Amino acid sequence: MEGSDGGEDRRRIRRDLPEHQREIVEALRRIVRAAAPPAIESIKWAQPVYEIAGPCAHVKAFKCAVNCGFWRGADLDDPSGLVVGTGGRMRHQQVLALPDIDVRHLGGLLSRRFS
Repeated sequence: MEGSDGGEDRRRIRRDLPEHQREIVEALRRIVRAAAPPAIESIKWAQPVYEIAGPCAHVKAFKCAVNCGFWRGADLDDPSGLVVGTGGRMRHQQVLALPDIDVRHLGGLLSRRFS
């Protein structure tokens, strides 16, 4: 699942994050890898991006939260309403703290997005 632009970018991104955000990013990366083993992970736009025949998901750290984002996320069925956004296609799930991650729910969304 490693992209061709490799580990140094990933290490730099993780090194530059506060510890609580680093833990969230790593947890989200593990969930993506479990939900979509064939996805290619690379660093694009200064964030981990996951692709199968084009970009499908990304993990992006902001000052107060980490987002797990979905290209064409507007097409995802999410009755829980955890995936939000106002754009025509992109959606994301915001994570403020590690306990906020619902692994089963997010894993299911990712599995559907990558299928």
